[in-house]
Amino acid sequence: MSPSTRPPLNPELIAVHNTIPFLDIDTPEKLSAYRTAIAPMFTLENALQGKSSTISTSEFPIPTPAGPMTATVFRPRTPTRPVSETPGILHIHGGGLATGNRFLGFTMLNWVEELGAVILTAEYRLAPEHPAPAALEDSYAALRYMAAHAAELGFNPEKLVVAGGSAGGNLAAGVALLARDRGLSPGLAGQVLMYPWVDDGMASRSIEQYGDIAPVAKENLATVNDYAFGKDREFADMYTAPMRAESLGGLPPTLIDVGEADVFRDQDVEYARRLWGDGVATELHVWPGAYHGFDVFVPEAGISCGGAEGGGGCGDVEVGCVAGEDVEVVPVVVSKGTLHGVGRVSYIVEGSKPTVWLGQCLAGDYTVIVSDSSALTEGKALEGCFSVGETYRWPNL
Repeated sequence: MSPSTRPPLNPELIAVHNTIPFLDIDTPEKLSAYRTAIAPMFTLENALQGKSSTISTSEFPIPTPAGPMTATVFRPRTPTRPVSETPGILHIHGGGLATGNRFLGFTMLNWVEELGAVILTAEYRLAPEHPAPAALEDSYAALRYMAAHAAELGFNPEKLVVAGGSAGGNLAAGVALLARDRGLSPGLAGQVLMYPWVDDGMASRSIEQYGDIAPVAKENLATVNDYAFGKDREFADMYTAPMRAESLGGLPPTLIDVGEADVFRDQDVEYARRLWGDGVATELHVWPGAYHGFDVFVPEAGISCGGAEGGGGCGDVEVGCVAGEDVEVVPVVVSKGTLHGVGRVSYIVEGSKPTVWLGQCLAGDYTVIVSDSSALTEGKALEGCFSVGETYRWPNL
């Protein structure tokens, strides 16, 4: 479709978008090559982002209908809250239901750091070798494992949430429906669906508008639809393609994130509308000019910092002296665009990487320099006072 008939891509995301490959896996040879190419990108080491000193991990097999599947658990090395207040999160990876591993799309370390969450991410069987509902049943088995081993894992089973992006969002939504209909007890506390693939249909304005851009072109979507649901959709039902559900009532509170330039935009907006119509508390975010997987491909972008997962680059912090000031350096906590502190502050934009220096001036004021070109216009300064417990979020300083 002509760019003139669709909203433009977010300028912050364009440079990286030009390097993103398509999900071109329509032959066995292409599928094998794609799986091999992306495997080194999604590893435990890359997922940890050098934070092994504060986040612990453990790896073990969990039972599924197909036999043991490998799972990895992330949790704080030093718990910050009692088990009764600790959430548990099942992360389900994306990859078109045909590619990827448990670390694909895992950009939620800040949930461990900020919330003290215990996160489990597990493998599942891939299509087309294993069409639906194989991946769904494996993912539900992971959810049941978490619920049954909450005390051992260290979280409150009443605070269990399922989360996933893209195909992982498809499985998260399906798992939530299974938990409702199979009577999981206690029930889910929430579902977080990042640009979820909830419909096996191909007719939408967003698919027509953005079906020619990476990473998921219209023909790529047609391929994975056939792989997962069958050419005649013989494997599609209300759990594997959640938009087919007659009622979404009784599902847990829901957060849906999707980009304006995502092929799944319209189905996600419609899914939110249906959730509202069936009485489910739902929050919907549509990010201007953002394409599919934007927060994974460009985690340091300001728009990615505002997404559900709050990409891994959003909390980069440097503490030091402000040039020309006679200062005493004092601590500051900045993560996912959140600043906590005390005193009078000045925010100044320099460059594009979120960086913060905090110094205590002789007069007792605090000076903060925030670098985030997406949050503020370069050179623009804001001043304000804040006290303990107050929170300022980029870009709403």
